[in-house]
Amino acid sequence: METTATTLRWAIVFLVTHQDVQKKMQKEIDEVVGRDRRPTMTDKMNLPYSTAVVLEVQRKANIVTINVPRYTTVDTEIGGHSIPAHTTIIAQITSVHDSPDAYSNPDRFDPAHFLESDGKTFNKTAMDHLVPFSLGKRVCAGESLARMELFLILLSLVQRYSFDVPKGGSLPDLTPIFGTALTPHPYKCKVTLRI
Repeated sequence: METTATTLRWAIVFLVTHQDVQKKMQKEIDEVVGRDRRPTMTDKMNLPYSTAVVLEVQRKANIVTINVPRYTTVDTEIGGHSIPAHTTIIAQITSVHDSPDAYSNPDRFDPAHFLESDGKTFNKTAMDHLVPFSLGKRVCAGESLARMELFLILLSLVQRYSFDVPKGGSLPDLTPIFGTALTPHPYKCKVTLRI
């Protein structure tokens, strides 16, 4: 639950700092879901931009940058490198999420990273490089639940509210606080009910 809550904190930071993304997401939600009911998982296939926003939040928030250590059981070769059996391996997820081979301008927050030029089809290369729940056979056991929670909670929030810098305030600091999980710095946010 902590990782989902932290990812949602990052989502609000990104929406505050990227008003264009927030407005485009709200427009899509209004057109597909409306405001009389809450988004459901069955809406997901009709909300490509909003889905791409959730994916981009996971890519850029990257709250667990260094994976849980793994252990090779047999001699292995990966990318021309020999890894002997009984070697501890630590996957560095940031190197995957920031790969310029998968994401043009990877330092920029841009949901379009996950969409083809038609704005509806998902970019397979980008999708294959998104690994916020770890790598290999032993990914996070809560992955499917977390994906649903992130989608439903964030879309419900964006459907009902707008997030902005309060009067006299400043944009949130996007530099993470390093710890077990990367968290955003405390920030002030004006939350307005969408009428």
